[in-house]
Amino acid sequence: MGEIIRHVSACDAEKIPMEKPIDSRMALATVAAIALAVTLLYSVRTSGAQFTARTENSSNEFWAGQIDVTTNLVQPVLLISDGIYPGVQITECMEVSYVGTVESVSTRMFASALDGGLGDYLDIRIDSGVMRSDSGGNTNTNGTDSCESFEAAAQGSSVFDGTLADFAQRHGTYENGFDLGLTDPGDTIALRITAEVQDNNEAQGLSADFSFFLEGRP
Repeated sequence: MGEIIRHVSACDAEKIPMEKPIDSRMALATVAAIALAVTLLYSVRTSGAQFTARTENSSNEFWAGQIDVTTNLVQPVLLISDGIYPGVQITECMEVSYVGTVESVSTRMFASALDGGLGDYLDIRIDSGVMRSDSGGNTNTNGTDSCESFEAAAQGSSVFDGTLADFAQRHGTYENGFDLGLTDPGDTIALRITAEVQDNNEAQGLSADFSFFLEGRP
């Protein structure tokens, strides 16, 4: 077979579509639209960021305070006597200090439950004051400063004057103990305690067993 040859006439040429020339204004508008879309996309992404900051306060600690009431007694026994009788006084002095770390505490003195019947016939007097430092450092049998260095308060030195039974009844617990006035670290008070049995035959052969307590609370 032979090769088919098609002749294109002028009329056919008019039917063939020609490519339109590129409009420069339309191209610029298209580029601008793409740039705007990119800009908006970037803007949306960056505006969604969250800014955060953290500050650490390190080395936080808690320490429990301490409440401690001490005396200058070498031994815990303050008053002891065997065979006391009327007309004989037993006198002991001690210095009480608050050495804790908590401020504005309440320190009180009280006695435990009293055993023995002598408490009804044993007179007790407690005076408050200070211990002079110029006494030469004499000590008594308990190792405390002797009562020679005790100096009673100018006024109202007597904080209690009655029988031992009365003291145990009136000041038998911390709640009703008498206030020593020691509230802040370093506060100190001196106490002079004098005991004497009454001249009463009912006191013969009796004894008294008790304890003094010094306690501080916030």
